Amino acid sequence: MQAGFYTIMAAQFFSSLADNALLVAAIQLLRDLESPAWMTPALKQCFVISYVLLAPLVGAFADSSVVYEVKYFTRDYAARDRIDAEIRKAIWYALQRNDISIAFPIRAYQPYTPPKAESHAVSREEVLARLRAVDLLAPLSEMAHADVAEAAHIHFYAKGETILRRGTAGDSMFIVHQGTVSVRVNGGNGAPVQEVAQLGPGEVFGEMALLTGETRTADIVALTDTIAFEVSKTALQPILHSHPELAVAITTKI
Repeated sequence: MQAGFYTIMAAQFFSSLADNALLVAAIQLLRDLESPAWMTPALKQCFVISYVLLAPLVGAFADSSVVYEVKYFTRDYAARDRIDAEIRKAIWYALQRNDISIAFPIRAYQPYTPPKAESHAVSREEVLARLRAVDLLAPLSEMAHADVAEAAHIHFYAKGETILRRGTAGDSMFIVHQGTVSVRVNGGNGAPVQEVAQLGPGEVFGEMALLTGETRTADIVALTDTIAFEVSKTALQPILHSHPELAVAITTKI
């Protein structure tokens, strides 16, 4: 048992010396220390023995294979690549003669089909139905509702996500389609932010900035996963010109 242990330790030790640069450094150190002349040839012999007698060594256990390390010594470092190729070729021929195939990874393949995610698509008919139910848009004709639906952008927000931030520029209004949002304003005088309202499906926010162009006066935070329709001032401007009653309705609400 002890002999086997020492053999393994010796193999690891000599394996660590198997770098040509380390050998050169060791020889130079012997010269610097003015060691006896016989020590340099002895070190070279030990180096060669470590390459030849202790090779090949088990380097690793890989997928479906064992990796062996074949060590060799050369004085012609410039020809290292060519020598390395010749040694690999010799190993390959030796394996072929002994009917030993080169190992390749063997892995089980299990196809994975992800579950279908819930569709969050909102149809144009759903958008139209929601707009018809919005009190603010009640003065509009069916054609105007269709124009607003065509111009509306559909956004999806996760629970806790901030939809609008107080103090930012804004020129659009939002209509809640699904979910609930919180309207929060600055308490003033160092007071914490306060919730002043919760809005659900069919309710509108951001309409003040749409008309006045002023910055947002409140934070809007999604309390649940939320779907909201955004209508920009650019898209709504032609409708406001052709339907002044809508502008009156928005102004009255503000």
